[in-house]
Amino acid sequence: MDALSSLAELTGGNVERVNPTTLTQNFANMLSVPVIATQVEAKVKLHKGLQFRNELPTDLSEDKSLLARRFGNTTAETIFTFEYGMKPISQLLEMEDLDMSAISHFPFQTQIKYTALDGSKCLRVITKQMEVSGEREELNEKANAQLLNKNCVMKGTQMARAGNIREAQAIMKGFKRQAKKQLAPQMQANMMADFSEQVQDVYGALGEAVDSAGEEELDQVMNLRSQNNAGP
Repeated sequence: MDALSSLAELTGGNVERVNPTTLTQNFANMLSVPVIATQVEAKVKLHKGLQFRNELPTDLSEDKSLLARRFGNTTAETIFTFEYGMKPISQLLEMEDLDMSAISHFPFQTQIKYTALDGSKCLRVITKQMEVSGEREELNEKANAQLLNKNCVMKGTQMARAGNIREAQAIMKGFKRQAKKQLAPQMQANMMADFSEQVQDVYGALGEAVDSAGEEELDQVMNLRSQNNAGP
């Protein structure tokens, strides 16, 4: 698994664990989804007052406002998620031309480079303005629970493959706490059952890698993450 994961990271591929008894079915399902582009690379640009979080340093620019990822081949089912938050107050105060309290919308831009099936080299640019809101409870009720679920699994496994075991545990454990506390009750039952099923093998393997003496360190990682992620 270590060798396959490293190879997938370098080539933009994916690793999928399957049950040997359903190997034929899994291959059939994967092959039934046609590839729509190859050599896919995506760059996401944030407003200078924001920064990405839960990403590998090698994928980020120095100021953490630009994220670059390679995907290799993609299908219509390929999903790419990311997280972001405000930069530390100390950094914001150094930006004399920026007043975060006066901002009503944040711009986001994604640049996708890919090779089409006919061999053409293509570039797609997607730009969007997102309105700022201070209504946390209302936003939690409207949150896409399935997307949050997928993001947590993807970030946790990404960190684990990179060797950041405790960080991966903190992401998964923190998501469960946050979902129970903030998401609407009607979302929780089905979503958490699906989440537990998806991460059972991964989280169990992570648990074996962290001995009981490391629990205090794990809590410290989670507390640090909470402080870094705090904000409107």
